[in-house]
Parts: sequence; C-alpha cells; structure tokens
Amino acid sequence: MQSGVPTLYHVDGSNYTAVPIFRFSAYYVDVNSAEIAIPQNMKLLAGNATATSQDGVDGNTGIQWFCDSQAGEKKDDAAFPTETCKYHLQTLLLFPDCANPDTLEYAYSANPNWVDGYGENRCPIGMKRIPRLRFSIRYDLRKILPDGWSGTPPLELACGSSYCSHGDFINGWLPEAAENMVKDASSNDREYFRVSGPNGAGDEGSLCDAEDAHDSDPTHGTSDYWESVKMMDMSKNSTLVRRTLARHRRF
Repeated sequence: MQSGVPTLYHVDGSNYTAVPIFRFSAYYVDVNSAEIAIPQNMKLLAGNATATSQDGVDGNTGIQWFCDSQAGEKKDDAAFPTETCKYHLQTLLLFPDCANPDTLEYAYSANPNWVDGYGENRCPIGMKRIPRLRFSIRYDLRKILPDGWSGTPPLELACGSSYCSHGDFINGWLPEAAENMVKDASSNDREYFRVSGPNGAGDEGSLCDAEDAHDSDPTHGTSDYWESVKMMDMSKNSTLVRRTLARHRRF
C-alpha cells in the first residue's frame, strides 16, 4: 500500500516548519461487509484539497481534527482545535468503500432508501463493497509549540487550512493477501487481525528494505524540488506558488 497526506506546518510569520508525524496508522474497517478484495491497480482519493470551510468537506470522509485523550470542543469537525493539545493532535480520514473492479471507479456507500441508484449492498449499481481504509494520524506538537496556543493555532497544511485535509491510496497489496483480508474477516472473532499473504504472516516484517527501493519510472520526474515546481507549470502569481516559495525560502 502506498499512501500520502499533505504536510502539516507550524507557521511563524513567513517561516514554515514541517511538523513530524508521531504515528501514522492505516486500518481497514467494515471488512465483514466487503464483497470483493480491493482491486489491483486501485487508486483512491479522499477529501477535498481545495476546501476552505466545513461546507466544502464531504461528510463521507469523516474528517476530524482533535486532541487525543482530551474532551472535545464545540467546533467544525474538520477545524483545528482552539486549545493546546496536552499530548497529540490527531486527525481521521475515511476512504470510499465501493468500487467497480472492471473500471476502477469508486464511491462511498450510502443507504439505498435515501439515495437513488444504490443497491442493497449500499453501493452504486454496478459497484461492490470493498474494505474501508481509515487513516489515523497523530502529531506531537509539544516541542514545536511548548507554550501551546489559544484560539486559532499557528498551523497550516500544505494545501491550506485544516479543511483541505485529504489523502490518497495506491493499492500495493499482493492479490493473495488482499483476498485473504476479505476471506478471513468472517472467521476472525477479533476486532483487529493480521493479514497473511504469499510472503508470510503480517507479523513477519517487511521484505523490502530501504536499499531495495528503486524508481519504477526513472525517465520521468525529478528529484530537484524547484524543477518539480516548474514541471507543475504553475503561475508565479498563484496563491499556491507564493505559499510554496515562502515555505522553502529558508533553503
């Protein structure tokens, strides 16, 4: 599995400091409802990278920002907390759980009694239920913001405000392991279970070390940051470029 989310930054004037992720957990939920394994070559996107308010956030994504182990506050679900997190700042994100294995189109499930065009499996006609991916990400801000904050926190995502939170997923499960995830769900009485595949059980570690990694498409792309900005063909007058330049001017 390959996945990504926009970088979280601490903003101090024109200086942007990337906040390291303390823990990034990916869970597959509602597996008992899955009819098929996640199709090979499946790519999923959750969230709206251009959202600037709660109105622009798709409720299906379940996006939340909150302080873990603390009582919640009255605010937009997708807004940053307005008070200091004693431990970790946490965010949640849900991915679509319906897919067409032939076209690789995808959608969120919905109650067919409320939404037209959906079948008894709660998917659009022609789609099947797949395991639902959930991201749970924790950030430790105690070193970057030792004095905490009150009100609007000095934080920003690479895409903008907290409302633009989003994530992407590229299926990297071996076919056998993906099938086992669905097959073993109904016979497993635990809330969490490891997925086994042709290379072993889920607790045997990774077969791919850093030295084994290589560029699968070396003739395209670049490792140079500024060259990548040019390749994206973005206008120097755009808001995104101004924000990008501000974040990297310290280099």
